[in-house]
Amino acid sequence: MALAVGASRTPGKNLSERTQAIAATIKCPQCTDESMATSNAPTSVAGRAEIARRLRAGQTSSQIRAFFASRYGDTILLTPKSSGFDSLIWILPVIVLVVGIAGLTAAFLRWRRLAPTAPTTDDRELVDEARHRTSEEEP
Repeated sequence: MALAVGASRTPGKNLSERTQAIAATIKCPQCTDESMATSNAPTSVAGRAEIARRLRAGQTSSQIRAFFASRYGDTILLTPKSSGFDSLIWILPVIVLVVGIAGLTAAFLRWRRLAPTAPTTDDRELVDEARHRTSEEEP
């Protein structure tokens, strides 16, 4: 029996910690810019109780989040979904970072290619001729 109870629990997290973790990802419906985990508004207190009740009933965090989203709309969730149009929020910063690094790499390689090279024999001869001419023109 102890083995069954131990296996059914999430390792290292009790009910109140799991409730707080889920409540931290859901906005307080009554407050501005505050999560259910930090708010003491009546709707947040009731929301945390609902989360705990649903956890005791065996629901997963995504099922609980889906319940609150269906009740209050997707804007109640503090973290966006990782599928559909909302996945752009997760993917776009990575794409911008990769494109930025690729652009910088291309620019540095181009600058390296365009960097001045050592003077050729023709260059040295031109400089010597110019020096020779200026030394002849000076009194």
